[in-house]
Formats: sequence, structure tokens, C-alpha cells
Amino acid sequence: MCGLISPQKGKVELFGTQINRLNAAQRDSFRANNIGYVFQQFNLIPYLSAVDNIILASHFSKNQNNSKKERTLDLLSRLDIERKDWFSSARNLS
Repeated sequence: MCGLISPQKGKVELFGTQINRLNAAQRDSFRANNIGYVFQQFNLIPYLSAVDNIILASHFSKNQNNSKKERTLDLLSRLDIERKDWFSSARNLS
């Protein structure tokens, strides 16, 4: 749904944009600006905390704002991620 894989049939429309009609670079940009995506395993920076990996993902968005850390902490809270894991390095999380 986030545009990593294009459908073979039909369409995928998010926020009024048919992402299946975008090329790979356009999908990357759309994902960064509208969805955000934190890859698991090899794409996490192992020495960064969960919070810092999420903030890093938002770095690639053109929608920059100063409340990245507050928004990240709110997201982790809403996802019921235990607070003790928020600042653990990614290499220590499953």
C-alpha cells in the first residue's frame, strides 16, 4: 500500500494520488512526504535508538517541522511501544 511494490492489476490511491502511476523516484518522494516508512532489519541504523531511527526517516520529507521528537514520542505511545524501548539502540530490539 505504501508503494514499495506496484500492483499488477487495479490501482492504489492514497490522498488523491494513484501511487501505482508514479515511477520509483516519485513513489519514494510520495512515501517520504505523505506516509513515512521505517524499514526493519537491514535498513535501521543499528546504533541509533528507535526514536532516532524514526526521526531520521522523517528527515527525507519536504514537510519539515520542529516537533519531530514530540510527534515521534506520541506515535510510539499510540502504538503501545514500551517506553523502556524508545531509546534502546535498534540492534537491541526485535
